[in-house]
Amino acid sequence: MEYYAPRAVGNAAVPAHEPFIKIVLLLCSHLSASPCFLGFSADSTPANFSCPSSLFQTTLLSLMATLLIDDQDSQVKYLCPTLNQAVAGSYYNNTWSTVRAESSCSDGWFQYTFHGTGIQVAASIPKPSTYSVKIDNEAFVSQSGDGAYDSPALPEGEHTLTYSVGSGTALPAFDYLTVTAGTNTPLDGKTLVIDDTDGSIAYTGSWTIESPVPLNFDYSTSLHKNSAHWASRVGDSLHFQFRGSSISVLGIAANISGGGNITATYTLDGISNTRDLPTGTLDSLPMVQLFHADVQPGDHTLIVNITSIQAPCSLGFDLITYNASFPNISSMTGAAATATSSADSKTPSWGPKVGIAIGVVAGVSLVLSILIIFWQRNRLRKDVKAKSLEVTFNDSKQKRDSKPFVEF
Repeated sequence: MEYYAPRAVGNAAVPAHEPFIKIVLLLCSHLSASPCFLGFSADSTPANFSCPSSLFQTTLLSLMATLLIDDQDSQVKYLCPTLNQAVAGSYYNNTWSTVRAESSCSDGWFQYTFHGTGIQVAASIPKPSTYSVKIDNEAFVSQSGDGAYDSPALPEGEHTLTYSVGSGTALPAFDYLTVTAGTNTPLDGKTLVIDDTDGSIAYTGSWTIESPVPLNFDYSTSLHKNSAHWASRVGDSLHFQFRGSSISVLGIAANISGGGNITATYTLDGISNTRDLPTGTLDSLPMVQLFHADVQPGDHTLIVNITSIQAPCSLGFDLITYNASFPNISSMTGAAATATSSADSKTPSWGPKVGIAIGVVAGVSLVLSILIIFWQRNRLRKDVKAKSLEVTFNDSKQKRDSKPFVEF
């Protein structure tokens, strides 16, 4: 799959014989105030569409936001003797927790109270072992697996998760929690996590989701959601917009044991910084903090561009975290309803855009649907015409019998 930005169509990124594509993409870019991208499958059929602007991101945010809570967050309550570990790499925030060898935590190892519609536990347990989870005042439910937990959908509101490990469980490792926010979940100042597969991140270049080397993690180590986007060429870049007061990019470097280095330029609101891999980065271990910046609360844009990389080195982008600077999801979608044209209105300048976001997205989707239908019908007509010419040519050939064959 390749992606084309309409602002680079002069480089023949979009096929010259399809000017309608250029018109649609340029229109979308104008509406969203940033480059939009149209993906093509191997047979040149339009496959998907992405506009990474704040206007479209706000619409996506109105559907879902995910909070990230470290294992050593003060709101995580440990119910039995626990060892809180600090390490260099492999775990989020360089920390993880485990039970003491002599502990019995069958009645609960840790507990966390949250406001939202779901919760996920990033924990690992050596097999075979047992663990149980309960939500609120329900009974513990025995779990099978490697220690991870993903709750069913919950009614929005306050809930309490209790996680229990059986007696004799060997070194369970707890790294972090994620909470699916509801529309009124408090978000201001909280850490939100964006997975590498999230549609609000726009990639350009030769990215792949296939790991360049087998990732032989131990039982307690993993990528966030077991995925990463891998860059291996100069010019590979990503684009992300957020409303917050800080931002971090975490990833993983592969094939660097031979001494290879990787540099990338991180451009935040137009100010660029070129960074090497952090000192001490280990080959093929996740949760490396590639970039961090504190900013004034508000709307920001981050662009990451690979500036130096040599084969066989690769850099995987795993997740982005940022501290939100808005109260909750409903405030983002509700801003449009309260927006006025008054010059002294305190509504953020992006507020009116949210009101038209749904209309714009719907309009763009309609236009692109028409484009795809038009494209497919046009290709079908060409295929039918080609087959018709082939039949006519074959008939003529049979009638010529021994006449000289002329290739044309």
